[in-house]
Amino acid sequence: MSGRAYQASIARGLDTALDRAVRRSWDSREDRVVVFSDLHRGQGDSADDFRNCAETYRRALAFYLGAGYRLVVLGDAEELWEGWPRKVLPTYREILETESRFHTAAGERFIKIWGNHDDLWQYPNQVAKFLSPIFGKIEVPEGLLVTVTADGAAIGKIFLVHGHQGTGSSDRWGGISRHFVRWIWRPIQRLYKVSLNTPATDFEIRSKHDRAMYEWAANRNDLVLIAGHTHNPVFVSIPHVATLERVQDHLCEKPDHDDASRHLDREIGWARTEADCRRPSAGGRDRSCYFNSGCCCFSNGDITGIELAGGEIRLVLWTAEPMDPSLRILERRPLQAVFAGLGPR
Repeated sequence: MSGRAYQASIARGLDTALDRAVRRSWDSREDRVVVFSDLHRGQGDSADDFRNCAETYRRALAFYLGAGYRLVVLGDAEELWEGWPRKVLPTYREILETESRFHTAAGERFIKIWGNHDDLWQYPNQVAKFLSPIFGKIEVPEGLLVTVTADGAAIGKIFLVHGHQGTGSSDRWGGISRHFVRWIWRPIQRLYKVSLNTPATDFEIRSKHDRAMYEWAANRNDLVLIAGHTHNPVFVSIPHVATLERVQDHLCEKPDHDDASRHLDREIGWARTEADCRRPSAGGRDRSCYFNSGCCCFSNGDITGIELAGGEIRLVLWTAEPMDPSLRILERRPLQAVFAGLGPR
C-alpha cells in the first residue's frame, strides 16, 4: 500500500474511532493523569514481553496512586492473541488489583481502552466475565475525547486511542461477523501463533504508522492525539531518539544481540529522519499535535508514558533500576503552548 493510501486508511479508522469515543473533561491545573500503553501482559513465560517490566510498572503505579493521578491504560494491556484471559489475568493479578484501586478511588481515576491485541474487551459480556471480578463494574471504550479546561474555560481537546484503527487487519475484519473473529480466527492465532506484521514488530511499518497518525492530527487542526500501538515514544510529534538509544545500549551488553541491535540501528535512523522532517523551519509553526506513550515492554525493563499534570504534558521514563521519581521526566511543555500550535497548516 502506498504511503498516501496508508495514511488515508488510518485517517478513516481514526475518524470512526473519534465518532465513537466517550467524552470527558479534565482541568489542566487540578487533574493529574498518566497514560501507559502496550504492556502486552502474557502468561509469565519466555514469550511474555511484559515480564521484564513488571516490577518497573509496579513501582510507577505505586507512585501515581499515592500522588492522586488518574490512570489511562491505552490498549494492548493484555496479550490475548497468544493467551487466553483465564491464563493471562491470574499471572498479574496483583498488578491488576493495584490498577483497580485507581478505579475504586474517589472520582473513578481509571480508564482502560482496548487495543488490537486485547480487543476482546470491546465485548461487554467478556469484560463482565473476566474484568469485573477484579475491577467491579467497568466499561472499556475504544477511545476517549477529553476537553481540557483552565479556570473553567475550554483550552483544547485531546483524543486518546490505541492507534491501530485503519490498519489492514482492522479493514479486513470490518465486514466479517464479530462472532467469526472471536470464536474462529482468535483460536487459530493462539494455536498456530499467527501474527500479522504490525508497527510493534516491524520498524519500517512503525515509522510509517507514526507518520500517518501525525498527518491525521495535523490535518484536523482542532485536537491533540495521544496514541500507543507503535511502541515508539513520541513527544511534540518527534520520536524520542534518546529513549531508543538507551534500549540499544542495554541490548549491546547482551549475548546474541546483533540482530536486535541492527534492527534498532535502522529504527533510530528513521527516528532521526522523522525528527528532522518535523522540526519547524525558521518562523514556521511548531505542530505539536501527536504524542505517543511508547510502551511498557522494552526488553531492558524500562517503561515510558505520558503525563498531563500541572498545566503541562510530559514524556516520562521509569527505569528498571529504582530511582528518585523526580527524575522520571524526559520532556515537558505547557499545554497552553501545545494547543496554541494547532491551526491551519
